[in-house]
Amino acid sequence: MPTAAPTSVPDAADAAGGWLAGCELCDALNRVQAGRPATCWRCQSPLHTLHLGASAESASRLSGVVALLVAAWVCIIAVHLEPMVSLALRGLESSVTLSSAAVVLWHQGKLALSAALFITTVIAPATEMGAMLLVAVTLWWRARSPGALQPPPRWLGPVMHLWQGMRDWNMTEILVLGTAVALVKLGQLATLVVGPGLVALMAFMALRLAALRMLSPVDAWALLDPREVRLR
Repeated sequence: MPTAAPTSVPDAADAAGGWLAGCELCDALNRVQAGRPATCWRCQSPLHTLHLGASAESASRLSGVVALLVAAWVCIIAVHLEPMVSLALRGLESSVTLSSAAVVLWHQGKLALSAALFITTVIAPATEMGAMLLVAVTLWWRARSPGALQPPPRWLGPVMHLWQGMRDWNMTEILVLGTAVALVKLGQLATLVVGPGLVALMAFMALRLAALRMLSPVDAWALLDPREVRLR
């Protein structure tokens, strides 16, 4: 008996009218359409919507992402230049920045803790934001110019993988939570003043989340080449 020819993954997705997407809350599989809002059939939570291809809408959205990332970079610089917390006790006052905290731990002999703090709060956030900014600028340029029809540069793929890999090492949220707990406990023993560095760190977190909301790695791959998303 003749057998049917195997159907490729993109063709199967097109024939079925979309592709499967997993819910981030309950892991249920849902069939979604690109560019259309959808909710999970099980928990009714909103699902991620893809934005495929280069267009004027995507160029406008990417310009907003670039603006958010530039502002986030300003906050990163302020975090390392301005003190996060100032401590006053018995006439003595001391302040610390994010970078100097890792240096102090290093001088105290806590090498592993110092290295972990420096990697997760200095290197990882800066690398992630740098890679994301480079991806957003490249995609924005491709969306607003005829070069969007040309093959993407070869270096863009590794940069996007670097962006995705550094997201797991960014621990700024844990740092802010630990700082808040320390402020509550130390506030009973000394006078604490929240510095501009801590405010800049919280602003960086908000800007980062807003940029990721507008341009996730899945959206970036879809804007680069829709076939990449369908094969994943």
